[in-house]
Amino acid sequence: MPTFTPLPRRSELARQPYTVDISDLSPEHSDCSICRSPLTEECEPMLFHGTHVFCKACIFTWFQQSRNCPNCRQPIWSRAGPDIQRLGPIVLQYLRLDPRRLPKNVLVFDEDFIETVTDLNSSRQNIKLALLEAVVSGEFLKELKTELHWINDSLRAMKIWRARMYKHAPNAVIWTPIEAGKDNRSHARGSQHRDIKICTASALQAMDRAIRNAPRTRDSNEVVTEQVRSVLSHPLRCLVIETLEDAVRDVDGTRQSAWKFYQYLQRRVNVSAPELLERVAQGKDEALVMQGFVSTLIVRVIEAQQKCKIKYRKQPRVMVHASEVQEQVEFKK
Repeated sequence: MPTFTPLPRRSELARQPYTVDISDLSPEHSDCSICRSPLTEECEPMLFHGTHVFCKACIFTWFQQSRNCPNCRQPIWSRAGPDIQRLGPIVLQYLRLDPRRLPKNVLVFDEDFIETVTDLNSSRQNIKLALLEAVVSGEFLKELKTELHWINDSLRAMKIWRARMYKHAPNAVIWTPIEAGKDNRSHARGSQHRDIKICTASALQAMDRAIRNAPRTRDSNEVVTEQVRSVLSHPLRCLVIETLEDAVRDVDGTRQSAWKFYQYLQRRVNVSAPELLERVAQGKDEALVMQGFVSTLIVRVIEAQQKCKIKYRKQPRVMVHASEVQEQVEFKK
């Protein structure tokens, strides 16, 4: 398997090992390949691809128009860091696959996809840390900010692509197993027919608590036949959560029974993610786990409404002394 050798960033070109001493150059490489002038120490000669030598001023002027070597036309530097150089082709390989027009012989392993996303997240954290600690400046700072934008755009596109694959070509993917929570089949406590008043704030807080309490990825050191992921890594996670949030906001302040509210929320999820119902009917494990997680979110929202008792303060009774009433009556006469 060939070893991946990343190209340096442009800001790294002035560093070793690209600058060389005159004494290390052979006689046939004693002239600059651009200006053809004899190389001296003042020229700060730079060596690329083993034999191509240039004056520093000449090659940096060349780099303003091209990143390729003037002699062999091979790339010398990259606009991206090592991580992006390695992950960029992999990201494009995924995004070039159209889920609606997928070739019959294509099979995607979700575990490899998640590993790529994990590497992108790790690279993003490293860049953010470098920017936060202010250890970079100048051209290197601009390069890191550009890389950060690329990573953010790639992560967003990868998330959308994975969700589209689940919708249009789920059978072309070997999905990663996900872990079911202990309470993924929760049932709302209290009367299901008692009217409740929908409060968006309490509903969103309940969903947030349920999401934070969802089962996480197992310890990477644990020996398992297949890496089991959290239910939060499911492709429909974002769609389901956004659907429930919008559904709650649409009925904020209204009153209805807990059972009708449950049916309403479940119906909104079914409409926005019909592919989940299809895979549940097929008995797919990851779909069954996700369906249970959806039920948990809905139940937590309903329980929050049942516990949210809004007290209405009545107008205080006005106590009027009998003598005052008598005075008002006599005044009207």
